[in-house]
Amino acid sequence: LFTVYLCQLAMALAFQSVPPVIPLIIEDLRISHAQVGLLMGLFFMPGIFLSIPVGFLSDKYKARNIIAPSLLLIILGSAMVALSPSYGLVVAGRFITGIGALSTSIVIPTIIAKWFLGKELGLSMSLFHTGVPLGSVISFNVMPSLAGIFGWRSSQWLVALFALAALIVFLIIFIDSPAERRKESREGQKSLAGILKIGAAVWLLGLIWMLYTSSVSAFMSFSTDFLVRNGFSITTAGFANG
Repeated sequence: LFTVYLCQLAMALAFQSVPPVIPLIIEDLRISHAQVGLLMGLFFMPGIFLSIPVGFLSDKYKARNIIAPSLLLIILGSAMVALSPSYGLVVAGRFITGIGALSTSIVIPTIIAKWFLGKELGLSMSLFHTGVPLGSVISFNVMPSLAGIFGWRSSQWLVALFALAALIVFLIIFIDSPAERRKESREGQKSLAGILKIGAAVWLLGLIWMLYTSSVSAFMSFSTDFLVRNGFSITTAGFANG
């Protein structure tokens, strides 16, 4: 649980690494708010196309074979954004980061479900879901201060270093669940059959979650810039959002 929590926290930091420093990004790259919105949209776009395929892969292959490459993509994408001299490369870096982050967030719940049962499952899931709020609090309260000293790209280096630490801990500590150790792989057809049997209630729940996430993401993406333009310092605006 500790190892996958670190991975989830890395995903959350990657997600929220742009909103706290949007005013500085706009000033440095001389881009519009629509272009900033694209940086956030491209982060989530891989999830639209990869959610079901990654779910299939998580049933067929061991979790470490998906989590480790996903964390590497977060590291690569964040470093690419930090080093990019142009908006186009920043966009590409965010897209790569999104692939790794969304893949990580899809696989982690399956790991918890395989490791914990009964009351332990409820508690472990509850702890796991504190990762995104905690990551948001850290991002909005730490990254603006770092950006004020070292520039907005420091937020991306923070993500890359944390993801690297999470990857090292994961590779050293994490072990496969007993079920995965007994069976090396699973049939992809079983996963497809499960998708086809999903009832309308599950699809409705997915739609509700999509709309909720969209609204929250839109608000948090631009609230810092809104507050800064209304007289707040970037650190105070980050504190208000975090």
